[in-house]
Amino acid sequence: MTTTLTCNRADLRNAVGYVLPAISATVLPVLTHVEMRLDAGENHIELNATDIEIRMGVSVSARIKIEGEATQSCLIPAQTFADILGMLDGEEVSLEISDHDLLIHTGGSKTRLSLSTEDSFPPEFTLATNASLLSLSAQDLKEALGRVISAASTDYSRPVLNTICFDLKGSELRLVAADGFRLAVDLVSVESAVDEEKQYLIPLKSAQKLLRSLPAEDETLSIQADEGRMLFRWGEQRFWASRLEGTFPDWRQIIYMADGFTLPGDARPFSREGLEMAVKRADIFARDGGTHLIHFVPSDTGMRVSGKSDEIGQSEEEVACNIHLPFNLNGLYLLQALAGMRREFPHLHLIGSNNPVVFAEDDFVCVIMPMAIQEASVPVKNAEEAVPV
Repeated sequence: MTTTLTCNRADLRNAVGYVLPAISATVLPVLTHVEMRLDAGENHIELNATDIEIRMGVSVSARIKIEGEATQSCLIPAQTFADILGMLDGEEVSLEISDHDLLIHTGGSKTRLSLSTEDSFPPEFTLATNASLLSLSAQDLKEALGRVISAASTDYSRPVLNTICFDLKGSELRLVAADGFRLAVDLVSVESAVDEEKQYLIPLKSAQKLLRSLPAEDETLSIQADEGRMLFRWGEQRFWASRLEGTFPDWRQIIYMADGFTLPGDARPFSREGLEMAVKRADIFARDGGTHLIHFVPSDTGMRVSGKSDEIGQSEEEVACNIHLPFNLNGLYLLQALAGMRREFPHLHLIGSNNPVVFAEDDFVCVIMPMAIQEASVPVKNAEEAVPV
């Protein structure tokens, strides 16, 4: 028995490309395949891929003719399928599915792929019937996630910090990341939400794939969550992420925030572009020893920014920002924070040379621990003092 379907080639190619990030290079051959589901009563096909931690799915419009069972599925080698679709011409592509083969043809081109005979593809993820639901802008979520994600720990031995925290409080959703040396927080306005306070942690690796998958154009996105998983849905796309159990550090206490972040009155405005370029030039030398140690010293005209390498030289320049105390920061951390800012003049708040330095712009806040001159590779305070775990 043969099942046939016809669909737009570009739509099918884009759909396969969407689920590819979930393909896993593991010892389980079935996870290198994309699952195609067909239903005689529907005018679309569903493509799914998973690495167990995440599951990505998408629907594609198609004209379907099924012989035999009304609902069918097959497992297609994902990367090969994507490569073939990327090299075909023509507006439409036709697929013929038999027991062991997939015949792909468009125009005068025909390609045959062997299908997997395994029947152990992981089942569809499910949510509890009482899963919480909220609605927000996909673009806002993408921007906020992009601002905070570099602050998440890459140390797998500290699993709670190797996550992105979705902190929901009423109609406000804040994304939070920390690694013990810095903390980043950004606010996402929620169009509709449940009246509750909850935290959802998803592994950094899953969050990175989510960030790359979210659409650049604005559209409405829904999030559902229960005790085990989160489901992000927009358009025809679905992204499932397994949740990590654990309690994220009390980040509100770290940035002096109860119901909302208020910038202290003595916070200093600075030129984002001016500081970014000064730190980039100084870091050319500071990174030579692997420390990225950048010095910030009060000067008659504002703030002197410098970086030094005993082997290759140094950089020093003035930036307009009226600080009253010297401090030292990891230049890479600061550049990543500045990259998330949009305003021409964000603010800097400094309590003391050995205290965390706060960089803020509207609802985006980044706290960076200072570095000691004599111990350039470590923060002045223990990481747990900055981000208690």
